Amino acid sequence: MNSALAFEPKYPNDKALKDFVRSATPSAAYRLTNCFGTCGYAISPEGAKRLSKLCFPMNNRSITIAALKRTFPAFNFDCILNDVYPKMNAYAAFSPLVVPKNDRNVSTTIKE
Repeated sequence: MNSALAFEPKYPNDKALKDFVRSATPSAAYRLTNCFGTCGYAISPEGAKRLSKLCFPMNNRSITIAALKRTFPAFNFDCILNDVYPKMNAYAAFSPLVVPKNDRNVSTTIKE
């Protein structure tokens, strides 16, 4: 079974971040196959070696995102990671353990 998740709000304000820090919502680990963004992670030494081996050399390998029903060339590190997650023991925590401010005014990500 697969599922797709998107976080709301996309651009959390200071109040939303303070509420998140005070939250006692439990988290669970779910198998990760696709994800964009690397706001927080933990990795074992063995996992780091495997990640390095699978990510480099960086190239424009084809990435398939089932939830988007699209295949496209990798154009950044996030895309490369989407090729690697299914090949590793990659998991995501929901509810999240880390939330970035994601300030559009200073973000280096693609603008909407």
